[in-house]
Amino acid sequence: MNLIFLGTGAAEGVPAMYCRCEYCTQVRKTGGKDLRTRSAFRIGDRYQIDINFDNNWQMHRCGIDMYAIEHILITHTHADHFQFEEIVAKEMSVSGQANGKLLNIYMSLPAKAWIENLLASLYTPKVYEKKLRILNERYRIHGLEYFREYHIGDLDVETLKGSHRLREGDEYAMNYLILFPDGTRLLYALDTGWYPEETWDFLEGKTVDVLILDCTFGGRTDRPEYPAGHLDLLSFVKMLERMIAINFISARTRIFATHINPHQGLLHEALQKKFDETRFNVTVAYDGLTL
Repeated sequence: MNLIFLGTGAAEGVPAMYCRCEYCTQVRKTGGKDLRTRSAFRIGDRYQIDINFDNNWQMHRCGIDMYAIEHILITHTHADHFQFEEIVAKEMSVSGQANGKLLNIYMSLPAKAWIENLLASLYTPKVYEKKLRILNERYRIHGLEYFREYHIGDLDVETLKGSHRLREGDEYAMNYLILFPDGTRLLYALDTGWYPEETWDFLEGKTVDVLILDCTFGGRTDRPEYPAGHLDLLSFVKMLERMIAINFISARTRIFATHINPHQGLLHEALQKKFDETRFNVTVAYDGLTL
C-alpha cells in the first residue's frame, strides 16, 4: 500500500502567491522540493487524509486519481485541509464515469456540526433538503469523537486531539493514529501545536512505526516554548523528546516533518540540515514523497 505526501505546505502553499519576499522569490527561481502545495496524504487507492484546493493538481503530479477513493479523513475544517467542492466534484463528471460507491468523509463531531450549519445557511430550506438528500445518497459524513477507536475500511483508526482550535469554538484539529492490516502503525499529526495533557495521557502505552508531524514554523525562534496551534523546529524536537520518554517512538520510528510555511526562514535543505544536527532521524517531507 503506497503512502504518498500529496502536499506538504501550510495554508499559503510555497511560494505564497501574493508574496515577493526573498524566500518566496527564491523558491520561484529554484523550485524543487521547496515547491509545496497544501498538505494532504494518500493511503493506497481507497483512503486519503484531507482534501484541499490543490487536490486536482496533486493527482496529476503523482500520476493517480480519485476514482477508487472510499474514505476521506479530515483533520479539521480550515480551508487548506477541507474543501467540500473537491469532494462533490465526483458528481460533476459529464461522462458519468465516476464509480458508484458511497464516499465516506470522517471528521470530528464539532467539524460535522459546522459543515451542516454552513450548508443550511447557503441554501433555501427547499434547496437544502434536495442537496441533503443527494448528499445522503452518495456521501456519508461521519462525526467522530476524540480519543475513540474506529474501524474504517481495512484500517483501525484512533482519534487524537491537537491544540489547534478553530473559530473560537469546540473544534480542534483531529490527528489520526492508524493501524494497517500488516501491523504497521502510523500517526498523522498536523496542526497539533503542543499536545494537551489528555492527548499525552492517551498516547501512554502506545507505539508508532511512522510519525508524520506538523512543523509549520520551522526555523522561527520567536515562538513560545510550548506553542498552541502549530509547531516549529524547536518545539517539534521537544515533542519528540516527550514521545521517546513515554516510549511512543523509538530509534526505529520513521519521522517526517510536514505542513511547512513559506515564512519560517529555512529552505528545504537548510531545514533538513537543522534536523540532521539533532539526535532524531527526521526527514523533511516534500510533495510527491512516497513511502
